[in-house]
Amino acid sequence: MSRGAGRVRIGEPTASDTRPLCSHHGPIIPGEMYCGYACDAAVRDVAASGGVVTAILLDLLERREIDAALVSRITGVNGSIRAVSELARTREEVLRAAGSAYVFTPVLKQVKKLVGFAGRVAIVALPCQAARIRRLTESHPDLKERIAWVIGLFCRGAVSEGFYRDFLRREGLNEADVEQVRVARRRVTGEVVFGLRGGERHHVPFLKMNAYRIAGAHYHFPCLCCAEHLAASADLSVGDIFAPEYKSRPIRHSALVCRTAGAAELADSLRDRAVIAYEFFGMERYKKTFARLERFSNTLGARVAAGKLTGLRVGSGRMEAFDPFHAMAWTIVCMNHRLSRTKRGRRFLYALPSPIIQGLAMLVKGLARL
Repeated sequence: MSRGAGRVRIGEPTASDTRPLCSHHGPIIPGEMYCGYACDAAVRDVAASGGVVTAILLDLLERREIDAALVSRITGVNGSIRAVSELARTREEVLRAAGSAYVFTPVLKQVKKLVGFAGRVAIVALPCQAARIRRLTESHPDLKERIAWVIGLFCRGAVSEGFYRDFLRREGLNEADVEQVRVARRRVTGEVVFGLRGGERHHVPFLKMNAYRIAGAHYHFPCLCCAEHLAASADLSVGDIFAPEYKSRPIRHSALVCRTAGAAELADSLRDRAVIAYEFFGMERYKKTFARLERFSNTLGARVAAGKLTGLRVGSGRMEAFDPFHAMAWTIVCMNHRLSRTKRGRRFLYALPSPIIQGLAMLVKGLARL
């Protein structure tokens, strides 16, 4: 990647599209939100949004700040679709895990194996996992020495591995033939690419697959009880940004929040060396722009009510911050979660015409924004 002097406005890449520098010149402020992207177009090509996480991991590896990165992906293992978390030590291994998975991954199992690991590791984790990692490091000093960075991903609910198994059957694919799953996003659209044995590729519109997830199919039950989705326990939090102004930008962006002074220093260095480009967005602005969605994701009142209607024990039973529209949305999610827990229910759910599932997903998203 070419590096040098000069600055251009973010979102206005140079002709080579490899070293656009950012319009934010001051130091990163811990706790504030910034939006940006990886300056390396090759990294952005395999990313779900701006490629910020991948760019950070590659830079840390290249500068030997870490010896490995604990990353996750969806792949075929012994004829079954599995979510795997593994140590990536090379650029190729990091790029192989780039992109979104939307499935709960076994990160914590691999973290516990790091005790005695000869080196330093950066970990990519979901918000709940980042919080658990922090608690583990407090009771295991050796583990704390091994973990250099925890990068948390924004998360509004994951699914179980069964999600991909049932979706593959819905698409008429044999699970044993699938070697790799990659989600290639183009903002809210994109496609899911299933890599098959023999080199074939099966392409599915992202919105078709994502509709099942939004509607609640195979929803990971602990996510129904979780009200923290911005990974506050991580060193850095990274995720998609869907503010209207970024829809017209030629490059997809990621949101970045540095939680510690050390993370802010790292982000400043990445900016100065043209690894990532970013601009100030602001946490208060984020909260105002997505106020209804934040309330939908951060409070349990509506979920408690939906759980009672569908026979699920969600949260503490308290009804604070109850919203009837959000309760209707969570009722749809809980209903489909329950259906996907039984073989008969899954058959019924995945036998429904796709327009019905997409309609349910649109209804959930619409109610969440009311």
